Amino acid sequence: MAELLVQHGVSVHQTNDEGHTAVHLAAQNGQLAMIQWFHNKGANLLVRNHYGLSPFLFACSSGSVETCRFFLDHGASANDHYSNEYGNKIAAMGIASHQGHIAVVELLLERGSNSLTNALSAAVQHRRHDLARQLVARGAELPDEGKAIKFACLNNDLDMVNWLIELGDQLKNFTLEDVREDVIKQGYASVYVALLKAERRWHSLPAQPWHDTADQLLIASAQGDVTKMKHILTHSPPPDSQTIPIAQTFAKQHGRLEAQLLLSRHSQRAERLKKLAEDREEAINKAIRNSDFDMIRGLYEQGPVPGVPWTPEQRNDFFRSSMNQDRSANAHFLLDIGLIPQYRPNDEYVQSLVEELKDSRLIARLRAHGFIYKEKVKPDPADAVNQANILYDTV
Repeated sequence: MAELLVQHGVSVHQTNDEGHTAVHLAAQNGQLAMIQWFHNKGANLLVRNHYGLSPFLFACSSGSVETCRFFLDHGASANDHYSNEYGNKIAAMGIASHQGHIAVVELLLERGSNSLTNALSAAVQHRRHDLARQLVARGAELPDEGKAIKFACLNNDLDMVNWLIELGDQLKNFTLEDVREDVIKQGYASVYVALLKAERRWHSLPAQPWHDTADQLLIASAQGDVTKMKHILTHSPPPDSQTIPIAQTFAKQHGRLEAQLLLSRHSQRAERLKKLAEDREEAINKAIRNSDFDMIRGLYEQGPVPGVPWTPEQRNDFFRSSMNQDRSANAHFLLDIGLIPQYRPNDEYVQSLVEELKDSRLIARLRAHGFIYKEKVKPDPADAVNQANILYDTV
């Protein structure tokens, strides 16, 4: 058709309303044979349209490596560019990179393009690890907005993520929150764990015993390794509250039904234990308020009871109330669980109650804590030796 038009007097230099020549249109579609024909008919390969774009820039957008090579062999520059409506310079490398035409990017580098940053961004975005490493070795710098590592994360490109983490610069303006939701939603467990570890190192977060547990559980959930998951949940420090829901998402995204069921059962058990702990805490508080020592002792025999933040006054009042029941046994029990009274020096009433018990072991224990400050009856010297022995044996 082009040949027929030329034979009937149509010029190869003719343009449309935007200044496009036939060479522009052929380059846009990567039609190398047509471009060569126009060239042989005297068409200008370097002509620009009304926006400043050359046919070569159209060829870079098309992704046709051979078409780009032809233009470069016939006068086009690997650093060719135009200015857009905002005055920003758009280079050939930027056009090829934006379209993801890595082969064209490599050709432009080979022919001397100095737009290394655009090339590096394209290499990261399109998983060209070797090219990315070569560009960094040649001095290419990643954009400082953390875009490269975001691309790698959302591409689930673990090797690229780890490499960018090693470079370090990307973490200056990047946090896990930038991609957390998308990475979890897509089920990219390995990438998520790599980012967790990097963020802990980068921000010097203190190590927690559940860090390794959480990391291993997330990976195992995505892999459906139920045996490993059971071992982690049974024998390792419990993970933090966020880990189990994230692990459930990873298991779901990877279709790991058995892993989902295991995590669901674990969550239900954890909720039951939490409810029991809350119930026991409420029970101990009620027993304390009522001075119900049988209930208090029973709860402590079942296991550790959550600590009650008693003030010194509450502590003293509780100890005083204990003296009105089974005084000696209660007093020993309170000392056993660490409830040491903190009485004022003039509390003669309680001291008299203690001394009435004639429980030398209790008196020795209290004296060791500074409670018995004086004695109403001067002790026999021989008894003092016995008291010292009791103190040594019981405190």
